Amino acid sequence: MKQRKMGVAVVLGAALVLATPLTVAAADPTVGAAIDRATAESTIDRFWSAANAMDADGMGAVFAEDAVGYEPWGSPPMEGRAAIQAGFEAMMPMFDSVAFTIGEVHVAGDRVAMSWSAEAVAANGAQFAFSGIDVWALDADGQIAELWAYWDPSVMMAAMPAPPQN
Repeated sequence: MKQRKMGVAVVLGAALVLATPLTVAAADPTVGAAIDRATAESTIDRFWSAANAMDADGMGAVFAEDAVGYEPWGSPPMEGRAAIQAGFEAMMPMFDSVAFTIGEVHVAGDRVAMSWSAEAVAANGAQFAFSGIDVWALDADGQIAELWAYWDPSVMMAAMPAPPQN
């Protein structure tokens, strides 16, 4: 009998958990206006198309003027579109090519979360793969207002050429 009651409690608890995020998200003042999926997909396509073309200007163009980016998470924030674009520009000479593939995409409110993987060739000819997850907060215009990128830079850095010794 105890197992049966516990099972019912687990099912009821799971139902409560499933219902709670909708209520919390609606009352949370930090969540912006919901973005429709088509707008989110357009931003995703513009960003990753530019990334695959190694076009730092195109990558920067999808960010709001006052955007904040953590690329990757744990590094100091890049504040403003110009700083974020400069970060992308600084990375470009390290690569001969890179091809990103987008995995699952989830749109909830003004947030977009997606998994991605990349096959790359470093400037020294080394081939390597890396992957991660991005979480974006989009503004009302579909621009990226905040970026949280979760990936391990040590994988990429291990394939990069050593800096010149003076």
